[in-house]
Amino acid sequence: MAMFNPEAQNSLTPPASSNPVEQRFSALSVFAAFPVAFVFGSVAVSLVSAGRRPIGVIFLVVAVGTAVMGLRVPYVAIAGSDGSLTFKALTRTIRTNLSHVERITRRSGGRSGSTWAFCFDGTRAQLNNRSGRTLAEYVVDHNPQVEYPPYLDRRR
Repeated sequence: MAMFNPEAQNSLTPPASSNPVEQRFSALSVFAAFPVAFVFGSVAVSLVSAGRRPIGVIFLVVAVGTAVMGLRVPYVAIAGSDGSLTFKALTRTIRTNLSHVERITRRSGGRSGSTWAFCFDGTRAQLNNRSGRTLAEYVVDHNPQVEYPPYLDRRR
């Protein structure tokens, strides 16, 4: 007879992935671009309708640029057990292999965190903040030939 264990149901362990042989690195902070674009777009419309066209156009350009950035910047990277690496954004998907990653760079944005860029096959994809760092560590572990920032080396 099986016994009911109420502590097992209250466990904080995350649910198992639908595909246990892949790892996902999510950076959902990219979606903050859309409320910013909405606010700047609203201000632009108000300014243009109030007769302040030049400043309204500037706000509109910022709104459109922010929205386009939010659509094109990857929000998740998926590393498969076969060595595949897929970066997904809302409007595009970039696929490569872990062995094709040539260089990893990091750009600090002050309070907004950091952006990790992965250069491969003549292009690059980026992932923000902690997810980017975790993916960078994963890539370095699986592709020791990659060029990466020295402070990423966890084996010191």
